[in-house]
Amino acid sequence: MKHFLLLISVLASFSANAQWSTDPAVNIAISDTAFKALTPAALSDGKGGAFIFWSGPNGIIGQKFNANGSIQWDKKGLMVGIFGDPGVISSPYDPKAISDDSGGAIITYRTTSAQSIHASRIGADGTIIWDKQLSYDAGYRVNPVLTSDGAGGAIVTWDDSRNGLLNNDIYAQRVSATGEVMWNSTSNMVCGATGHQTNPGIASDGNGGAFITWPDSRKSVMRIYAQHINSLGERLWQADGMSICATNEPASVPKIVATAQGEAIISWSNGSSSGTWDIYGQKVDKDTVRWAANGVPICNAPLTQFNQVMVADGSGGAIVAWEDLRTSLSEQNIYAQDIDRGGIRQWALDGVPICTLPLLQSKLSITSDGFGGAIMAWQDYRLGTTYYDVFAQRVGGDGSAKWGDNGIAVCLAPKDQMSIAIAGDGKGGGIFAWADYRNSSRFIIYAQGVRENGTLGGTTSAAENPVADGFSLDQNYPNPGNLSTTISYRLSHSSFVKLTVYNTFGQQVSQLVNEKQTPGNHEVVFQSERLGSGTYFYRLQAGDFVATKKMMICP
Repeated sequence: MKHFLLLISVLASFSANAQWSTDPAVNIAISDTAFKALTPAALSDGKGGAFIFWSGPNGIIGQKFNANGSIQWDKKGLMVGIFGDPGVISSPYDPKAISDDSGGAIITYRTTSAQSIHASRIGADGTIIWDKQLSYDAGYRVNPVLTSDGAGGAIVTWDDSRNGLLNNDIYAQRVSATGEVMWNSTSNMVCGATGHQTNPGIASDGNGGAFITWPDSRKSVMRIYAQHINSLGERLWQADGMSICATNEPASVPKIVATAQGEAIISWSNGSSSGTWDIYGQKVDKDTVRWAANGVPICNAPLTQFNQVMVADGSGGAIVAWEDLRTSLSEQNIYAQDIDRGGIRQWALDGVPICTLPLLQSKLSITSDGFGGAIMAWQDYRLGTTYYDVFAQRVGGDGSAKWGDNGIAVCLAPKDQMSIAIAGDGKGGGIFAWADYRNSSRFIIYAQGVRENGTLGGTTSAAENPVADGFSLDQNYPNPGNLSTTISYRLSHSSFVKLTVYNTFGQQVSQLVNEKQTPGNHEVVFQSERLGSGTYFYRLQAGDFVATKKMMICP
């Protein structure tokens, strides 16, 4: 039981030289213990480590870990956003993060007064390259999210009350790799229809623009709409968006993920006249919707399915996971489904079980496992106390559970753990971060590495995975690749090196290296945007050493 676990001092576990714990009751504290910390966001650093950003009392704070769990920046974290005195009403809040495609990160956040949206770019070494305010108008702005613009910058979207508190609209802004705010000073309107448009989702279109989706009350019942904008901020569909789901039943907040160049999949929970909810999906491309009118079913099991999350599966489809009440209204479980690029369900008809224990599992997070599957985490009430723990599961591309029945414990410390974020390590494991109340006075951000086999402790070390003659070839990252992906390898002595990419027919599609190289670590950035979505193989030949690995491309 949770109350009998050993309570470890936060200060004792907070160390710049810390390594990932192997005990789910310990973990690593990464935020200052003097102040409350909330809403973490996690992002891979492309080398098995992670950036983690969270809301502090007077600014957004960031930290970087390597694959072994060692803190890379100042132990108090990097102050990123705009700052004031602790607790001031304009403090930054709720960060979201993406890669800047150069080893660093771009984040967006809002102020707690909800009057402005900001974005910051942070280098791999913790340098703040720029911080920009993206909105200046009257009214309130909330729910910012972002995606890459394909050129080292970002497109940010949010819902905005500048046209009236009962008439939120969707706006967007693009900021370049150098911090230039690209569109007009009042931002770009994505949708200005009557009624509320809120909680947007965004995905890159692979061509410098973005697909944006949102729930919309213009017809009194909440429905799903979407818009396609280009790199100039121009709306490419009808002015106030295209209908994704226009039934007479209500629809919940949609999620969207890019699945191929110029394509994205949207999912949402759709209500019925009986009061139950099911999960539906729709595919969009640069021109229109591609599946059945009002979407295709992802799960229509009995009772209610809701609060879905989603990630690309690397083959043009998406893996969707959700909270599920099919057993009873008092037993909330986790299920998942892979839907292919044609809208066909690939696993069991109403999804595969991720966790089906009694009591509650909720507040899902998801990321790719790097091999066509997914890693999920959730708040778990299985111990029957009054508090939540952190549990996780990895599901393979075939729908099989990789981390045992009902998942593994990531954190079993006393009190509540919530707001879980995950960064995949590109090797089947990940780094998890969450807000943690174990010291009973304030929330602190904790983190934990998990290996590809579900054991705590992070990336497998070289000693545990020896390579012939000191040569090695790493898994590319990110995997699935989106526009570009990095391939790393190690040479124990000078060798003539060939690094080649092949398609599934064995045809060479790219030669990345063909030269003699010196000993040490090497990496190559493969610009993959010209390839079609799907599975590829890369082969390293260095002297007598030959190794081949599989990668997914999702441009």
